[in-house]
Amino acid sequence: MNWTITLHAASYKNIGPFAHKTLSVVFHRGKYLIKAPIGSWKSFLFFDGPLYWLYKYSSRKMVNAKCDSAVLSLLFTSDDVHYLIVRKLKAWKSKDRCQSQLYVMGDLPQFSDNVIIKDLDIRDLIVQQGISMEEQVFKNESDIQQTLGSILPPREVFASTVFLMQDAPNIFEMVPAERIEVFKNVFGMLGIDEAKTQIAEKRRTIQATRKVKADTQQYQHKLQQYIQTITTHYMSIKNSPALVSSLAPWKETIQEWIHLEDKLQIMGFSLMGIDVSVIESTKNILAQVSKKYEKMKVIYDQQQTHYIQEQKKIKDLESRLSELTQLLLDNQRKLDWFDEQSLETLKQQKQQTYQKLTQLEQQIPFATIAWFVAKSPLFAEYFDTTQQQSIADVHHAIRALIEKWKHLAEQKKNLSVRLDDTKKQEKIIRDQFDQLAFDQEGTRAYSSFQREIRQQQTILQQQLQQQQTEQKRWEEKQKDFEKRREWLDKKIQWFDNSIASASLFHCEKIQSDCPYIQLINNKSLKDLQQQKKVLENELTLLLEEFDYEDCRRRLATIQNEQTVLQQQQRQLTQTPQEVLVDFVATIQEQRTVLKQKLIDADFAAITKTCVDEIAQIEKTTWLIKEFMVAIAWQDVLWLFDESQQLQATIKKLDDAIVAWDALYKKMSSIKDAIISQKKEQELTQKMLETQQKLLVKIAEDRDRAKKSLDEIDYDHREQDQKHLAQIEQAYHQLADLISDYKISQRDVDNLIAQEKRLHNLYTIFSKELLLVVLQTALPTLNEIINSYLVQVVDYTLHMKITEDNDKLAMHAIIEDEKGEREISSLSGGQKTILKLVWMLSVASYMRSTMLFLDETINNLDRDTVGQVADMLHDFIQQHTISFYTVTHSEQIQQMGIWDGVITFEGMA
Repeated sequence: MNWTITLHAASYKNIGPFAHKTLSVVFHRGKYLIKAPIGSWKSFLFFDGPLYWLYKYSSRKMVNAKCDSAVLSLLFTSDDVHYLIVRKLKAWKSKDRCQSQLYVMGDLPQFSDNVIIKDLDIRDLIVQQGISMEEQVFKNESDIQQTLGSILPPREVFASTVFLMQDAPNIFEMVPAERIEVFKNVFGMLGIDEAKTQIAEKRRTIQATRKVKADTQQYQHKLQQYIQTITTHYMSIKNSPALVSSLAPWKETIQEWIHLEDKLQIMGFSLMGIDVSVIESTKNILAQVSKKYEKMKVIYDQQQTHYIQEQKKIKDLESRLSELTQLLLDNQRKLDWFDEQSLETLKQQKQQTYQKLTQLEQQIPFATIAWFVAKSPLFAEYFDTTQQQSIADVHHAIRALIEKWKHLAEQKKNLSVRLDDTKKQEKIIRDQFDQLAFDQEGTRAYSSFQREIRQQQTILQQQLQQQQTEQKRWEEKQKDFEKRREWLDKKIQWFDNSIASASLFHCEKIQSDCPYIQLINNKSLKDLQQQKKVLENELTLLLEEFDYEDCRRRLATIQNEQTVLQQQQRQLTQTPQEVLVDFVATIQEQRTVLKQKLIDADFAAITKTCVDEIAQIEKTTWLIKEFMVAIAWQDVLWLFDESQQLQATIKKLDDAIVAWDALYKKMSSIKDAIISQKKEQELTQKMLETQQKLLVKIAEDRDRAKKSLDEIDYDHREQDQKHLAQIEQAYHQLADLISDYKISQRDVDNLIAQEKRLHNLYTIFSKELLLVVLQTALPTLNEIINSYLVQVVDYTLHMKITEDNDKLAMHAIIEDEKGEREISSLSGGQKTILKLVWMLSVASYMRSTMLFLDETINNLDRDTVGQVADMLHDFIQQHTISFYTVTHSEQIQQMGIWDGVITFEGMA
């Protein structure tokens, strides 16, 4: 089977560092450099993530620590069918729980040119664009993963040919037998032994099923368990007086089972001698006992209910009697407490308080206040000397004058600030006017003019550099065209040789060319011819797209533009005033505006107004201060506080007098209540004695009913009923067990026959066909690998297929000027190069649609990294592929092959 799979886009929600955020990655067809710091989760987004979506495989927790759940979505195409796989994750202890959904898409959505898209879920984009999406229904997670397994290559093969991760295994470090599985996928040969694998799997399944069904231990165990249940519960009820006669038919069989319990076998066992009707007759006897018990139970419950009701009545009477006693005590205490002389005392206290309030008002300096009112109209606004004023009126006026004084102080402060601001503004405008002196060195205008000259020079220099860069780009484009055309010519010739080589194969076993080689290599020949045709079309398209005359015209235009820019640079250096005439005019206009602003502001008039207003405020403030000292204003405020306290005392005394008047009227009603409560107390006591005598008679009737109920052995009947239910259940289980055993034995006979047929069919298949195809195709891949190796190292790789204990294995050795040696002898850096070359070679051979490389230059020195960069440059120029590379190497980052650079700085 040949799998073709292409990744399109992926979405992440609440994954890794992205808490409460949605992030999407679009896998465009192009070459992209991934730059990100350690711990940015770049490996998960571009490597581990796609593997988890497709294969549900990951070694790390993915849900963000601040979130309870996450959602992952992947859009991919397999065998021309578009799929969307959605994984919904919930954080759970050490692993994440997963629930998946699989959709078949009608078409692919249109994406923007960005690779990383924030706040986007591809499912929302699919809905917005109205693309049909049909969900595939599955019973559980195992079924959906099994379906994915049928449309995807094995995870080990997919990861070994598409994803080169820093910690991924190197195929050349696998054991030889394991390499075969990867090579089968590379050469498209997994279908050769697919039928053989299916037969072996089916045979193993039948063997396991037969083993389970042939095992009688589970039947034997259940047989002993059910028989033991029946005998145990039978022994518990066999001596019950009510059940002896009904259980008699079972006695002989049960005794035999007890005697032979460990020797009974499921094979040939039957239920002869056990009649199920015995269970029904025993049930009827127990039902009659239950009926009699329930009848007597109803009588007893009625008597008990009556007893409880009467008992409650007695408690209610006792409670009311206690309540009446407490009311009598409370009312008597109220009568004893009342004192009629207290009212006169309160009235005398009120008269004394009025006298103190009059004495306080006489201490106010009304004469001094009248003198100041006559002296200045300011005080006439606050004091009315034409009528008598209270302490409260004088207090209010003093508080108002204090607020007036504070307001005047604030006005004075604001005027002083305004005066200072006026002086500062005048100084600022004059300084600005002086700084606009265009011809004086050291002023701001002079500095701005020099800076403008430097900016214009920088712009002209940048434009000149851009033209030089454009010239270099067109020159490199011309060189790349010539190099690409030469490579395509060589590659087409190589495919011609490969097609001719693949059409012949000398088979040692028949000592001649294999007559079936074209049939066996049919797919490989078609692939080679198709790849050759693709290269021929690519060469034709290259010749059509590149125009030599257009390239020459563009280079001439660039040279002319560079000459004009150089002339502008010289003019700016010699006569800058002529070039920057607009800048000079702007400076002169600003000077004119500032000069007019000085005239319009009239700073002298503003200063005089502020000084006059401050003097008036100081005069008024001094007058208020003189008044306050003369009347001793703090003493007046103290007198006001004292008067407020006396008035509050008078109000409290008024409230107390009113309350005592009301209490006097209430005392007569309390005396009437005491007489009524004593009469009710005597009546309640008589009712309580009558109810207690009735309760004694009801208790005697209830006890007689309880004695009759206890004479029925109901608890023993319940135990018998439970034992009988266990016997009945075990009887039916035993019958079902005997039936299942007979069916199982028939299934075992059928499975033995099926296993024999599959064994004969499996022996027909052999490994000869697989060996022939591998030996034919392996030299082609070996040649591609060495074509890359020679660009970086001084050794070559040789691979060969061998047979080991009827199994195929792929061995690989390296050869250099010292001879042959094992791959294990290579250094870490050399193994890194071999691992990278393997990925590039497989991508070239399979015409891969995508390739992901993570940290490809570990353990390499700077010179070797440069050679690797050249090798990658040649690979990219020769293939149209989705190519994503993670690297911290500046040499590889600076290669001119990238369609885009992806960074993760600040994305979390």
